[in-house]
Amino acid sequence: MMSNNPYKRGPVSAPSGRIKARTKVIVPLVLLLAISGLFGDRTNIGQRFLSEIRRLCDGYFRFGTWANLPETYWEELYKDVNNYIATDRDYPPYDPTNIGYALTLMSCPEDDYQPGVDTQFDPGHAFYDAAAVLKYSICHQTYPTGSDYNSTMYAIVHPDAIRCSGPNGETYDRVKVLTDLGYHVLIHGDPIATKDIQDPAVRDNVYDDAGLRDLMKLYAFKFDHHPAVVMVDFRTLMVDSIDTHLDQFIASDKQVMYTTHYPTSDDPTGRNRAAKTSWFMLKPDPNVLADIVDTYKTTSFNPDTSNHHTAGWDSSGVGDFPKQYGTDGILHYYYNTLNPDQIWKTDRCQLGNDNSDPMKVDSSGNVVCRDPYTCQDCRTYSMDTIQVAEMITVCGEPWKCYYDDNWDSNTKPLCEEFHRRWFATRIQYEDSHWHGGPPTDRSGTYKSDVFLGFCHTDGIVGYDRMIDDKLAPASCDANTVTTEAVSTLHFLGGKTQEQIIKLEAGETTASTTACVSGSVTKVGREQPYNIGIVIDVSGSTGGGFGGTPVGDVNGDGNSDTILDAEIASIIEVMDFIAAAADLGNYNVDIGLVSFSTEATYHGRFQPSDPSDPTQANPALVAELEAMRSGGYTHFDDALDKVIEYFQEAPTDRTNLLFFLSDGIPNVPGDGDNEEPVGYQNNVPAALMYDSELAILDQYDVQRMAIGVGSGSDIREGYGLDMIDNTPDDVTGETAIQVTSSDELTDALLSNPIVGQVMNFQLSVNGVQQPQVDLSTVKSGPTGFSFGQFIVSGLNPEKGSLNTVTAKMTMDFDGDESTVDDQHVLTTSNDIIGTLF
Repeated sequence: MMSNNPYKRGPVSAPSGRIKARTKVIVPLVLLLAISGLFGDRTNIGQRFLSEIRRLCDGYFRFGTWANLPETYWEELYKDVNNYIATDRDYPPYDPTNIGYALTLMSCPEDDYQPGVDTQFDPGHAFYDAAAVLKYSICHQTYPTGSDYNSTMYAIVHPDAIRCSGPNGETYDRVKVLTDLGYHVLIHGDPIATKDIQDPAVRDNVYDDAGLRDLMKLYAFKFDHHPAVVMVDFRTLMVDSIDTHLDQFIASDKQVMYTTHYPTSDDPTGRNRAAKTSWFMLKPDPNVLADIVDTYKTTSFNPDTSNHHTAGWDSSGVGDFPKQYGTDGILHYYYNTLNPDQIWKTDRCQLGNDNSDPMKVDSSGNVVCRDPYTCQDCRTYSMDTIQVAEMITVCGEPWKCYYDDNWDSNTKPLCEEFHRRWFATRIQYEDSHWHGGPPTDRSGTYKSDVFLGFCHTDGIVGYDRMIDDKLAPASCDANTVTTEAVSTLHFLGGKTQEQIIKLEAGETTASTTACVSGSVTKVGREQPYNIGIVIDVSGSTGGGFGGTPVGDVNGDGNSDTILDAEIASIIEVMDFIAAAADLGNYNVDIGLVSFSTEATYHGRFQPSDPSDPTQANPALVAELEAMRSGGYTHFDDALDKVIEYFQEAPTDRTNLLFFLSDGIPNVPGDGDNEEPVGYQNNVPAALMYDSELAILDQYDVQRMAIGVGSGSDIREGYGLDMIDNTPDDVTGETAIQVTSSDELTDALLSNPIVGQVMNFQLSVNGVQQPQVDLSTVKSGPTGFSFGQFIVSGLNPEKGSLNTVTAKMTMDFDGDESTVDDQHVLTTSNDIIGTLF
């Protein structure tokens, strides 16, 4: 289908999730990062600065060609490798036509510092986009449009707001992002210490309100190398030139130009409202800054709102509104109460239009004007009469693809136009100044006439970022959580087996997808594992063996011997581990012992190749293939040597022992008062293992003894039967006998679970995953495993709770009509969204 969107471009990769640790940086209290070379030559400094300012309004993708970059998260382009060292302040020279614009960053979105009222309006996942569009909207309304004014864009950044985590957990340097976009960055600490605040009402309540860091905005008063400075935030969008306002303000004797938020009470006094610092124009003066700070420290605050005329700062009535303890509150008090002659009261519908409804229903049910002093309806203004728009509560942030189908007929047109203008500004930036950057996908169909193809759905998940995430190499979250549940299967009129289901998934997700895996096994046989492998290499293992031919595995010139079958079967177990999604070097450790007249402990091995985990460990394979047959059969010494392995193996694991022998013990042991006799089959001195078995029991070793060939002895009370302590849950038999290579492999890879899987479902937030069914469950020596699956349907928005549920139905005999021998194993795992 042809698109009617003129801005459409090709698709890019979707994001995936990953989490890494984040580190902070300690920096000096104040730091200005000047763009390199900006002030190297003081000759014709005004002209040089003007040229540089214009250059900084351009944007460049500074990393070569996006298509040639390795798969990565965009935040990794701005790695936190910079250590910022304090330098002397190096501001631009005074220029009567150069206006400063100040954006303030007080914290990272994931920080513990989260005041009661948000004053930063952090764009999170769209940080790059919001910073670029804000700056470009200001630059575009200055020199390129015939304006008489230039602009310098500042970012005032708290030390704790430098290194932040992106939604995928990649720690990146926001200062580097901002400097690459042409911002002048100043790093400032808290402007006021809590201990210096005299009034306890302010001291005790500021963090439940705007927080002390909000006062960092006041540093804009220090930029006295500009005739005027404008405070802005990420939601500010300059849509037209403000030259007329600048001309009038600069020529006046006024100190500030601003408008206020609507009053929040039914008793508007003209004072119980906050100044709007999303667009606040001021004439910078460090002395004024010092006076405001001193006023904040020393002024009393009346928190009693029963009388709005006496509440707030110095009981002046400036209080009882959000951000009353922050910059918005103290500025309105300082100017409205202490210095009213210094205010230029401006038109809220032209400078800072947020498309708010001017009417409300009061406590008596009457429809009244929210501000009886200036009852303007900003919704009626056309875009050609607005200079500054604010994407605040009513219309919402564009990078969240916010659209309210319940907007009334008065609100909808301007909100749509605000969003349309923001996205058109982004397109202008990309098409005119986005040199070498990745193409964006403008094929989104969600409200495409408003969002211009940048939104695929509503919410932050649907927004197409300017630098979107490529699929990173590690697609699954390394930080996982495992949940489990135990249930008992009843069968054969009184027999039981406890079974456990486990589900593993990432702790967090910044994507609509996540990696999920799990297993069902017998209680007591759960991962991780230490596996002791004991192989009989006595002379009789050189004899022939039936079943599928395995060849001359050990290269001794004889093919298809018992020893060849033993080695081949063990290698096949290693191959199984290497291929299994839930097994590997991280959760399986191998101890290898061979025995004949004497036993040899060959050491510990990883099951898989460290350099290629999909293959068996070549060192272990080589050790196996070097074995040769010869000698007698010494069970006792074999047990002694495998004890050495379990004594040095990792702790807190399931300990398993596979004991393979084709013959009958005939070498006397030691440690149990054995009589010294000659080599005789099943002589009592060759069958005394009490001390060895007691030690193995101390390590909770589950011992499986396998008689290899018809010459082996698995009779009750004899060697292999004595060693085995894992009776079959159905038959009760202990040691087993195999007579072919196929039976030997099957025995080593046998599933300990009783019963059959009749049904398997995996769901996300109650919706079953269609790609997961019975065929995706794999049987193996640990039980049943499933995954890793890439499941979909998660909500990645920060704080959202996503529930993944695994449900498996087991039946002993496979007959679904008999329910007495059935049970259902189910467990759920919660994944928290981190996309902000």
